[in-house]
Amino acid sequence: MWWDDPATSDKQRSDFRRLLATGQVEFVNGGWVMQDEISTMYDADINQMTLGHKWIVDTFGREYAPRVAWHIDPQGHVGATAARFAAMGFDAYVPNRIPAPLKNQLQQSKGLEFIWDGMASPVPANRQADSEIFTHVLDMFGYNPPNSPRNLYFFDDYSYWKGERNMTEEPPINNTSVVPYVELMAKFMMARAKWLATPVMYDALGVYC
Repeated sequence: MWWDDPATSDKQRSDFRRLLATGQVEFVNGGWVMQDEISTMYDADINQMTLGHKWIVDTFGREYAPRVAWHIDPQGHVGATAARFAAMGFDAYVPNRIPAPLKNQLQQSKGLEFIWDGMASPVPANRQADSEIFTHVLDMFGYNPPNSPRNLYFFDDYSYWKGERNMTEEPPINNTSVVPYVELMAKFMMARAKWLATPVMYDALGVYC
């Protein structure tokens, strides 16, 4: 792990702790992995989440335990996972990879945010109060800025920062490209805003290679 890697300096660790303390960095999900939701057993899901959260709490403190279950890459999502995340104490759940027709339906109806009762039952006696969790479905399948042509504006393009591209060339966002970049991003945001029921927009700017 990078935290224990000999190449990680004390200053880097200190800087990371400072960013955590100021709220500029936050842990999400926090499990050892982002587990599959279809083929894994519930005990394995719980154990791997426990392992990751224990490391965070032991290393940084209980106040930095994740509050959001970030689950954007599993191929499909099930109610049992939502119920487990609710029972684990997460405040919110962020899935992504749902069938395209369903995501389109949620976009058009502004229904991307909802309370998911993962253990919903028509029998009142069988309902569980701790199985409900606020859910925000990513409005797009990707989690990156506009990407055509590929990596046109990627300021976190792997190939650029790993040195596979010419490091002496201008970065993707520079004095020449910043204005068209901002105009493109504004158009991108306005198009997505039509799918949301509130004026608050979550924007993912992560790399997607």
